[in-house]
Amino acid sequence: MSTTEPNNLEDKIKAVESKIDTLQKELYLIKEELRGRMATTENTTFPIYSKKQEEKPVQPIPLPTPTPPPIPKPAKQSTFQLENFIGKNLLSIVGIAVTVIGIGIGVKYAIDNELINPLTRIVLGYIAGLTITITALKLKNKYTYFSAVLLSGAMASFYFITFAAYSFYDLLPQLLAFILMVLFTVFTVFASIRYNIQLVAHLALVGAYAVPFLLSDGSGKVLVLFSYMTITNIGILVLAFLRNWRLLNLTSSFLTWIIVCTWYVTSYNSDIHLSLLSVFGTLFFLIFYTAVLAYKVKKDEKFSIWDTLVILMNSFFYFGIMVAALSSQFNGQWDGAFCLANALLHFVVTAYIFKKNLADKKLFYLTAAMVLMFLTITFPVQLNGPWVTIAWMCEAVILFYIGRSQKVFYYEILSYILAFTGLIGLAYDWITFYDSYQYYSYYGNVLDVDNDTPNAFFNIQFLSSLIICGTWFFLWKLNNQNKTGIADGIKPLQNVLNYIFSSLFFLLFYYSIYYEIDLYWKLQYIHSAYEMNGYTEYDYTYRKIGEAWIYTFTGFYLLISGLINFRFHKQKINAIVLWSLMMIYALSFITDHLFNLSSLLREYLNAESAHFRNIYLLLVRYISLLGISGILYVKYKNRSIAFPEFSEKYKYYFLLFTHFVVLTLLSSELKTIMKLTTGTYPLTISILWGIYALLLVVYGLKQNIKVNRIAGFVLFFASLCKILISDIQVSSTIGKTIVFISLGVLLLLTSFLYQKLNKKINNDENK
Repeated sequence: MSTTEPNNLEDKIKAVESKIDTLQKELYLIKEELRGRMATTENTTFPIYSKKQEEKPVQPIPLPTPTPPPIPKPAKQSTFQLENFIGKNLLSIVGIAVTVIGIGIGVKYAIDNELINPLTRIVLGYIAGLTITITALKLKNKYTYFSAVLLSGAMASFYFITFAAYSFYDLLPQLLAFILMVLFTVFTVFASIRYNIQLVAHLALVGAYAVPFLLSDGSGKVLVLFSYMTITNIGILVLAFLRNWRLLNLTSSFLTWIIVCTWYVTSYNSDIHLSLLSVFGTLFFLIFYTAVLAYKVKKDEKFSIWDTLVILMNSFFYFGIMVAALSSQFNGQWDGAFCLANALLHFVVTAYIFKKNLADKKLFYLTAAMVLMFLTITFPVQLNGPWVTIAWMCEAVILFYIGRSQKVFYYEILSYILAFTGLIGLAYDWITFYDSYQYYSYYGNVLDVDNDTPNAFFNIQFLSSLIICGTWFFLWKLNNQNKTGIADGIKPLQNVLNYIFSSLFFLLFYYSIYYEIDLYWKLQYIHSAYEMNGYTEYDYTYRKIGEAWIYTFTGFYLLISGLINFRFHKQKINAIVLWSLMMIYALSFITDHLFNLSSLLREYLNAESAHFRNIYLLLVRYISLLGISGILYVKYKNRSIAFPEFSEKYKYYFLLFTHFVVLTLLSSELKTIMKLTTGTYPLTISILWGIYALLLVVYGLKQNIKVNRIAGFVLFFASLCKILISDIQVSSTIGKTIVFISLGVLLLLTSFLYQKLNKKINNDENK
């Protein structure tokens, strides 16, 4: 709490007193005016006339309007007086910080160079701190803020000296050092309350965290460090019951866990430090959890975003570092039990808050969310999977629900941060899980197939991917359903969020299945290893068929998505995106995937294939063709939703593209059939083109579609060119005869139908 609050309160009191004085003056003027009128009425004598005078209506005597004295306006105060801030706040804070750092550097220099003996150093340090304390207390009445800064610096100096005396020089016994630390902490808490300035606690208690690092000699006395931090944190806990200093809780919690995490990364040894970390980690967690709840429950105050940040940060730091420590020591055997213990702890807090029946329900919702979150991840953690990502996403959904249902803006913002953090976590999990098999698949490295390979679709990574997809789907549905309970800051973004959530669900669900299909066929490829001429060989056909099944799955995924949008949602943007993806897929299918299918056909026909000749090679082909056929249909149907203003004008061009894809597929299929039977196919494809051209012309005439008729003529011309340039050189005499006669008959039939139907069209137009 800054010192500007008392000043603002005094200004408000002065303004109220000024208004009261003004109102009293106005009331006095009104009373005096009324008394004057009454006196005038009593002293006035009325003359008596013999004649009856004409009666006139009595005119009211206008009263003089008293002019109230002007209300004094409160002096304008700048919202941010730079000069005052620098002079009173910044200079004193920086000054005491620099002074304390200077003392620390000087002490360290004296230690390193042995300028004075240890006892003298400590005594001089205490004298310096005591001098600053006395000076601060003398200045308290006249210069409160400056005095507070000096006092906080003095307390930080006392922490410095005591820590050095015990940890480095062994000049103080453990009990005496502990008592001194407690006394300094008690005095700092007392001073913070008397001054009612949060800065005292910040500079003294929070600043005390720097002591071990300024004076560290690398001895690594972690027990001393954590005991010292515990005393400091208990002081902050006591303050939490007496003052609602949120920033103090946030800062101290953050610094504590940063110190613990730094020590864990650089110096932790699971064989000797696990019990110590468990005791102090749990102690720190409980201290800061209680510190956040203390004042809120005691005073029934509103819960703010700062309180939320402290609870979330405290919970995740504690959970993360303890799970990491337990996993390294017990290989994950106790991870699930630890999750359950966390859920139980949060449940106790939730039950207590529910029993207190606080006015602000946000705290209850948050602690309940923590219970649900830890219960949710208990089983995935025990299964040793990507539990952190699941935890983030589960909490994101819970926070989103609380924020949306209770119209709490910052809860919803926090849910977005967690959700997108979970998205990054999922991407990392995919890379670490699937890329290892990508490496084996490409380079054929030796892999322990009995122990190292998972089962596709039956592994923890796929389960976690589905759970995370479900959380995005749930976010999407919540965003759609709860349209009345939206915080003002979110309303303009609801439609944007709707598209973001649906798009992410669409992509995540696709890639969750995509990676599993890919994994299955990569594992088949790895398992196909066999020895030949002293070398390990692999059947590359498995990689080709894996690509074919991925193409097939992609087609059906787009098909089902398009049908859902066409039948139920009918959203234009979704239709445009799906229509574009279908167009890209169709082009990719005929330019790339058909060649892969043809390659699989050659594998099927090749009797010398090492391992692979079965019906799967043909089955994937026809399932793929079924999928692309459905896509062409849905793409054509979705055009009216995607492009309503162009659907009628350009629908024939859409249809023409569909004919092109269909003709390509039919040509490929005919080629396959001919290879399976006679082995020759060029002439039959020319006949197919001729028949298709005939159908295009007839359909164009009957429906009066000029584009179709022209396309039919172009296809006839292409068929003739193909015959004259290519087919005639490789065909037998009988084959040439058949194809020329067939194509000639088709041309004549087309010409006859064109003349017949065209005459009918002209007659209809003349009418």
